[in-house]
Amino acid sequence: MTVLPAPLSASRPVSRTVPPAAYHVGLFALIHRQGTYLMVRPRQPLLPDSPWSPPGLLLGAGTGQGLAEQQLRRTLLSQLSLAVGDFRLAGSHAGRPDRQGQGAQLHLIFATEYASGLVNPQASELRGAEWLTPDELRARGVPAWVLDATALQTDIHKDARGARRPFWRRPCLT
Repeated sequence: MTVLPAPLSASRPVSRTVPPAAYHVGLFALIHRQGTYLMVRPRQPLLPDSPWSPPGLLLGAGTGQGLAEQQLRRTLLSQLSLAVGDFRLAGSHAGRPDRQGQGAQLHLIFATEYASGLVNPQASELRGAEWLTPDELRARGVPAWVLDATALQTDIHKDARGARRPFWRRPCLT
């Protein structure tokens, strides 16, 4: 917490404290590659429901100098050494303040395709990273709202007959 100086007109010193942030915004990348999705185990969990999450970040007071997608792209490069394609908003989840008094949360999931790089999780920030199928995601206890976003992406990647579409024939979600 930050302590603010006392007002100049105060007869005795008074300090006021600024409450913690009223909300957090999470930005996550749902990275798809050959029927699997990349999930990470951050050292400091990003989601209250599970130790596993899509790679991403929570925006705080010092972050947000650029667009959300730029921040997410930088995070993927620095934490995992991965480059990805264009982002499409694939899902969102809003949560109320938790028991510890943390502010309300808004999580945005951006779907993208793997472009290049070898998964190289930075040990200072991540405990691990794995490419997981949707069934494996369920078994690992990934939150339901992340599973919903993967289901939407799976439907987008298939044509009317249920066959996988090549990436250049997939519709953009705008």
